[in-house]
Amino acid sequence: MPTKIEWTEETWNPVTGCSPVSLGCQNCYARRMANRLRGRFGYPKNDPFRVTYHADREGMPLFWKRPRHIFVCSMSDLMHRDIPQCIVAHTIQTMTLTPHHTYQVLTKRPDRLREFAWPSNCWVGVTVEHPDYLDRIDTLRWVKAPLRFVSFEPLLAKMPDLDLSGIGWVIVGGETGPGRRLMQKSWAISILQDAKSEWIPFFFKRFSTGSRLLDGRMWEEVPE
Repeated sequence: MPTKIEWTEETWNPVTGCSPVSLGCQNCYARRMANRLRGRFGYPKNDPFRVTYHADREGMPLFWKRPRHIFVCSMSDLMHRDIPQCIVAHTIQTMTLTPHHTYQVLTKRPDRLREFAWPSNCWVGVTVEHPDYLDRIDTLRWVKAPLRFVSFEPLLAKMPDLDLSGIGWVIVGGETGPGRRLMQKSWAISILQDAKSEWIPFFFKRFSTGSRLLDGRMWEEVPE
């Protein structure tokens, strides 16, 4: 479905639901949305954010004729251990059957990424919201994918000098919504400088306050 997520065009959720794994999960937007939708649109009434497979959504991209960028499982994490390997494989098969689309898979659980063969139209990324999780980038580097990307969102602390070798795209954004933890401008500028030193496309989503300007301009670079 169309989305307000600035760095993609469409979301596709053959699986919904997740569980906390790190600091960035504290104010999860997907959990808030699932709670609002409990008992409707396939979200279980008694536990709306339980990991749930929606077989009726699996083939949706097959009917989308216009090529588009598609964020896979914006309401879940496709690499969650409660999602059986066969369901992940079905999802990847749909990607393979629709080469006119570009798929974006983002996870906080990169260890499982190497269990699968990613098609040539799928970008694979990890979320790194705090320096404690920089090892996710190291794990991502070993994943065979046409493009590997890192989303520093919600950015909760200053990052050290980053090794972004093997990374093809960088996204940065502050936490928004109820209980948001404020992102400092200097944190985002530091990552921008690290990305530019490696000639990596940089996308700035927004500050916690809502502003999309960083260093006096909007950054909406996307890999070709």
